[in-house]
Amino acid sequence: EQKEASYKYLLHNSVVLELNPSHPIIKQWYQRRVREAQRPKLLPEWLMFLHGVVDSEDIPLNLSRELLQESVVISKIKSVITGKMISYLNRQAKRDPAKYEEFYREFGRFLRIGIVTTESQTEKEDLAKLLRFESSKEEKGTLVSLDTYIARAPEGQKQVYYLSAPSRDMAMESPYYETLAENDLEVLFTYNKEDDVVLFKLENYKDRKLCTAEAANVKPVDKPVEPGQEKLEKQEGGRLATWFRDALGRENVKEVKMSDRQHSQPAVVTVENLTTLRRYLEMAPPEQKEASYKYLLHNSVVLELNPSHPIIKQLSTLRESNPEVAALVAAQLFDNALMNADLVHDPRRMVGRINQILKAVTDVKQ
Repeated sequence: EQKEASYKYLLHNSVVLELNPSHPIIKQWYQRRVREAQRPKLLPEWLMFLHGVVDSEDIPLNLSRELLQESVVISKIKSVITGKMISYLNRQAKRDPAKYEEFYREFGRFLRIGIVTTESQTEKEDLAKLLRFESSKEEKGTLVSLDTYIARAPEGQKQVYYLSAPSRDMAMESPYYETLAENDLEVLFTYNKEDDVVLFKLENYKDRKLCTAEAANVKPVDKPVEPGQEKLEKQEGGRLATWFRDALGRENVKEVKMSDRQHSQPAVVTVENLTTLRRYLEMAPPEQKEASYKYLLHNSVVLELNPSHPIIKQLSTLRESNPEVAALVAAQLFDNALMNADLVHDPRRMVGRINQILKAVTDVKQ
């Protein structure tokens, strides 16, 4: 009969307040002997801020450090301590939300590291309970959990929507937020790229799909058509979309189409796996950035035109009367849409084009 391992562990009560900036050395005591190891795999990387002592009578003293790392007992200890730590933080979050938020603002990065590095979906979701975000349904600065989001989501909603932006104001002005807000759907706001990667890696939480606002397939709320808001006829819209793609260059965009996705913007871009695309562009070597950018535009970016927007309707006639200016406007609309999606590679290239458009406008007025 296999004997169950016995061990004791002591974790500092100050765990939520202390951070050792260098990688901690975790001390292990074995039957009156002290064995120190540099970065033993007793704890996962994301718990690098945790100090403590583990005492076990079941680990043979003659194990080499390499064998010690592979020990079944060590694996068991690691699993138990990790689980206890997650449970402890969850209890703290419920018992004292304000104190936990203070901890999260300082040490939340380590929880994100845990979600990105662990292979276990169960452990990912356990850690995801500890994540906090600002929400469109709360005041600025108030953080909510994924569980809170799910608890108050409309019945039948199978997605958790989130939007990445540099600030709350910019998030709420995003064209991708517009349709979700009109449908009274809550949106979580992420202000750093780490959160984007974490939610992308998490993928699902409690059978809900984590979905970027850019990829949300939500129809705008039907509104009475006011004078001047009539849509382009379907055939004319199709011809304009074809011209638009030719004007941009077919190597620069995957598809151009008419869409009812939003009301206020003339155009938006949609991209599958937008987080991956952004990261890919960031990590591309400088000498390959331009080529990588063009490749991804051609293979991933879809431009959606708003058939009821005045600029799009005017462009439909401008392309016949002044094709040169129409091509400049089309290129600028495309870059504006890429900017809203945080996909502009080099905004400086827009300056010359904007000046050309301004010159065309002032020439007409003269």
